[in-house]
Amino acid sequence: MLARVISGVIAAAVLIVVLCCDVWVIGICAAVLSVWCLLEAFGVFSYHKNPAFLFVGLVACAASPFLSRWDFSQMTGLLFLSLIVLAGVMVAVPQKVNVTDVARVMFLSLMIPVSLNLLVQIRSVFEFGIFYIWLPFIGAFMSDIGAFFVGRSVGGPKLCEALSPKKTISGSIGGLIGSVVGFFLYSLVLKFGFQISVSPIWFYGLALLCSVTGQLGDLTMSALKRQANVKDFGNVMPGHGGMLDRLDSVIFAGPMVYIFIVTFGLQIMRY
Repeated sequence: MLARVISGVIAAAVLIVVLCCDVWVIGICAAVLSVWCLLEAFGVFSYHKNPAFLFVGLVACAASPFLSRWDFSQMTGLLFLSLIVLAGVMVAVPQKVNVTDVARVMFLSLMIPVSLNLLVQIRSVFEFGIFYIWLPFIGAFMSDIGAFFVGRSVGGPKLCEALSPKKTISGSIGGLIGSVVGFFLYSLVLKFGFQISVSPIWFYGLALLCSVTGQLGDLTMSALKRQANVKDFGNVMPGHGGMLDRLDSVIFAGPMVYIFIVTFGLQIMRY
C-alpha cells in the first residue's frame, strides 16, 4: 500500500508539471506514452516479436499526432492501410495469426495512440483547452480513488467478477462519486483561481461520463490481461503495474471529454 501511494504521488507530480507545459511538450509526452503503452500491451501477447504487428502499431503511433480535429478521412485511410497489412499477414501465416490476433492489434494500435493524441487536441484546439486538459485525468483518477476506497470499505456484490474479482458495485458507485468530487474541487480552482464559472449540468454530467468510460477502460484492459494470463502489463509503477495499467481509464475518458466538448460544450466563461 505504501509503495502504491508513493509511486502515485510521484506520478501525479510529474503529470502536473507536464500539463502545465506548452502543448508541444504535452505532444511529445503523449507520443512517448503511446509507444510505451502499446509495447506493454503487445508484450503480454508477444506481438512485439511480429514485424508486421509492430509496424502497424508504430505507424499508428507516428501518424496519430497528425490526425487533426478528429479527421475521419485521415482515420479511414490509416485504418484501411492497417487492415491490408494485417490481412496479408493472416493469409501468409494462417497457422500463427488468426482473426483474434488481428482484432487485438487493430484495437490496441488505434485506441491507445489516437486516444492519447486527443488529449493533445483538447489542449490545443479549444479556447479553454489549457483548463479542459485536466478533466479526463481528474475524472479518471478520482474515479479510481473513489472506487478503491469505497469498494474496500463497503464491499458487497461483485461488479464483473469474471474480469476483475476485486471490483464491486459499491466501488463503481464510489467511482462516480469520486469523479464528481474531483470536478467540484476543480470548479473551485477555476472559480477562485482563474475567475472562470462552469455550467453545473454539463460539468457534472461530464464527470459521470468520465467515471463510466474510465471504469469501462479499466475492465476492457482487465479482459485483455485475462486473455494473456497476466496480472499487469508491466511493473514500472510499484503497486500500480505498468504504464498502461495506470492510464487505461484515461485512454477511454479522454475521447469522451473531447467528444462531449465538441458536441455540447461546457458553457464555461470568465467573469
